[in-house]
Amino acid sequence: MTRFHLFLNRFLIGWGLFCAAGVLVLAVAIAYQFGPGKVSNKAASKYDVRFVLNWCGLGEERAEEVLHSYISTRSLTGDHIDAHAIRISHVELSELIQNDSEGGWFRGDNVPKIVDSALNFVGQWIPSDDFPWFPQKQELRSSKIYIFPWSIYFHGIRPAAVKLIFVRPEDNMVFYFGAKT
Repeated sequence: MTRFHLFLNRFLIGWGLFCAAGVLVLAVAIAYQFGPGKVSNKAASKYDVRFVLNWCGLGEERAEEVLHSYISTRSLTGDHIDAHAIRISHVELSELIQNDSEGGWFRGDNVPKIVDSALNFVGQWIPSDDFPWFPQKQELRSSKIYIFPWSIYFHGIRPAAVKLIFVRPEDNMVFYFGAKT
């Protein structure tokens, strides 16, 4: 082998090792970003949770304050738990008792089977030290709470992901729970 070939051979081996190290650093950065990381208990802003009020038709302009938030990181498969407690300016009972054929609001003590399955799914995480401010299971299933099922995804006959909105009209509180496992 000539000197040039020897130099080229060593250069290419070095360049390959450098590229492999770069790929490893990039993989670690991506895994940290989307893998198990830190959980945020910092209260979200009204802007961050406006989707909750818009999804259920109450409207984001009613949001007064986000009292509590729990936002977990997403795993590579999207597994997460998010919960919020939002104080709104007002809610009329007449807004919550209107139900159409496609769903709408359901009183906690009178839910269809599909929403009952979603409540059982939510019940896996309640009570929780991570979000002790969230209503307990028995309150969610009471006449004090109205439930708006935004989405419920099933694997077979068991929920695998839910996004539920709860309203407690007596104190103008809205609670959001979204999870995927």
